[in-house]
Amino acid sequence: MKKRRTASFLLPVVLIVLYLFGLLLGAFAVSAYPIVYKQRPFFLSRTRTIAQEYLAGSEDTLNSMAGYNTRILIYDADGNCLRHMPPHNAEPDAAPGLALERYLPRVLAGKEVFRPALAQETQRELSDIVIVVGVPMWEGNEVVGAVFLVKNLMDLPEAIVGYCVYFTIFYWLAAYLILSNARRKRKLDQLQQNYIANVTHAFKTPIASIKALAETLCDGVEPDPDQQRVYYGMILQEANRQDHMVQDVLELSKLQSHGMDFTKTKVSAAAVLAPVWEKYAALCDCMNISLHISEAISHLPPLSTNAACLKQLLEILLDNAVKFVPEGGGIWVEVSVGRSQAVLSVRDNGVGITEEALPHVFERFYKGSHDFNESGSGLGLAIAKEIATGLKEKLWVESEPGKGACFFFTVRLK
Repeated sequence: MKKRRTASFLLPVVLIVLYLFGLLLGAFAVSAYPIVYKQRPFFLSRTRTIAQEYLAGSEDTLNSMAGYNTRILIYDADGNCLRHMPPHNAEPDAAPGLALERYLPRVLAGKEVFRPALAQETQRELSDIVIVVGVPMWEGNEVVGAVFLVKNLMDLPEAIVGYCVYFTIFYWLAAYLILSNARRKRKLDQLQQNYIANVTHAFKTPIASIKALAETLCDGVEPDPDQQRVYYGMILQEANRQDHMVQDVLELSKLQSHGMDFTKTKVSAAAVLAPVWEKYAALCDCMNISLHISEAISHLPPLSTNAACLKQLLEILLDNAVKFVPEGGGIWVEVSVGRSQAVLSVRDNGVGITEEALPHVFERFYKGSHDFNESGSGLGLAIAKEIATGLKEKLWVESEPGKGACFFFTVRLK
C-alpha cells in the first residue's frame, strides 16, 4: 500500500517536471534556432558591410537595411551617436528603445556583439524581443567607431506563446491517453489474474469430489452395491458439472477473442424462437413452473440478427430464470416493439437480486449469495453479455429482492 501511495505521489511530480522541461526546451528551440543559426550570419555580415561602406562614404546597404522594425545606429570612437536611423514606423527623433551603453564598450574594444534582448520601450502588450548586432569600424588596426543594428522580432513572443499553448494541449492529452492505456492494461492484467484464479477454484471442487469418491470405491471401503451406484452417480454428476464448466469457459473465451460469427441476417422470430418455447415449456412443466409467452412475440416482424446467437442468448436467460424461480413460480417472456428495434424481456417472480449484487450480475464467475446457485458456473450471464455486445445490442436487468428479476435485451428490426 505504501509503495502504491509513493508511486501515486511521484507520477504527478514527474509529469509536471517533464512538462516544464518541455516548455523550456521548446521555447529555447523556437527562439534560439531562428536567431542563432539562421539570422546571426546574415545580420553580422550586413552590419559589417554597413560599417565598411560608411567609412568609404557610401550608405547603400544602410539605406536598404533600414526599414520596418529595424533600427541602425552609428557611433564614433568616443561613444557619440553620429547617425540614428529609426524604423519607418517610428518617429524620426524617437529614442533607440534600448540601452546600448552596455554593449558599446565591448564593440569599441574591437569585439562583435550578437545578443537577443528585451526592448525598453514598446506599445505592445508583450515586451518586444530584439536582436542587437554590433560591429566595430576599423581603419587599419584602429577602431574608429561602431555600428549597431537593432532588429525587433515582433512575432517571436507570439510564437513562443503559441508553442506553449499547443505543447500544453498535446502534452496533457498524450499524458491522459498514455495513463488511460496503462490503467486499462493494468485492469486487464488484474482481470486475467482473477479469471485464472476463478477458473482454478471452480475446477478444484469437482476434482476433489471425484477424487474422494474414486478413492473410496477403489479402496473397497463401501461394499454395498447400491451405495456404490450412488457414488458412481455422484462422480458422473461432478464430471458433467466440470464438462459444463469447460464448455462455458471455452465459449466465453471464444466470444472475447472475437472468434464467433455475429453476421446478421433477416430471420423469422417465430421460426427461431419456437424450438426454445417447446424446450422450456416441457422443462418448466416438470419443475412445476408456469411459463407465459406473450402472444405479441408470434406477430413480430422479421428480425435483423444472428439466429444462433439470439437463440443462445434467450436460452441463457431462461436457464437463469428457471434456476432462481421456486416451485409453483412463474416466468414471463414479453416484447415491446419500437420503430427500429424490439425489446424482449424475461421476467420471473423468484428471489430477485440485491442492490449490491445488481452491478455484478454480468461479471464472470459471479454467483451471488444464494446457496442453491452453487451448482452453476457463474459464466452464463457473462456469456449473454458478450453475445449482446457482439450483436451490438443492449442487455440489462432490473430487480427488487423478493420480487424477482427482469432481463431486457434489444433486437434490431429489418
